[in-house]
Amino acid sequence: TSIAFNSTGTFVIGGRGDATAYVFCYAGTVSGTTITRGAITQAASDYYAPGNVAIDPNAPTKFIYSWYESATNYTARVGTLSGTGDRTITFGTAQEIDNGDTAWAQAVTVFNPVTAGEVVMVHRAENPSSLLQASLGTYSGTTITMGANYDFPLWGAYYGAACDKSSGGFAIAYKNDS
Repeated sequence: TSIAFNSTGTFVIGGRGDATAYVFCYAGTVSGTTITRGAITQAASDYYAPGNVAIDPNAPTKFIYSWYESATNYTARVGTLSGTGDRTITFGTAQEIDNGDTAWAQAVTVFNPVTAGEVVMVHRAENPSSLLQASLGTYSGTTITMGANYDFPLWGAYYGAACDKSSGGFAIAYKNDS
């Protein structure tokens, strides 16, 4: 399960469930001690691993939800928030993101707050086994375009990423498997 807030106080939660909504997201708002959420929106119709949700700081009604799908790829969708309190989700077409390597786990997505539409995705690759990789890309509308993978010199696990709000530089932290 993953959660992200936008600048207007709306949150998006992504997770996995049962046969009624295998991979899903829902959006909501917090007011005082009250949480109001919208309907669950299915992102995928099969039982995949949980994913990561990230909201674009330059476009607070846009987000990317990515999840591990199989040993050959991870998948991502651009979502748009609308309706009362931005609690309605509409997804673009699901896109396989693999950049020529097979993905082994979910992608962690981070938006650049300085450069609109720029995004970094970090994931583990199966070949070579458990190599940590990152790629820089962009999204426009509901289409994601990722560049070539950067291979970290060590196997990585338990990884995360963040972006500096003033410079736009990215940092990636991970535990070396060995």
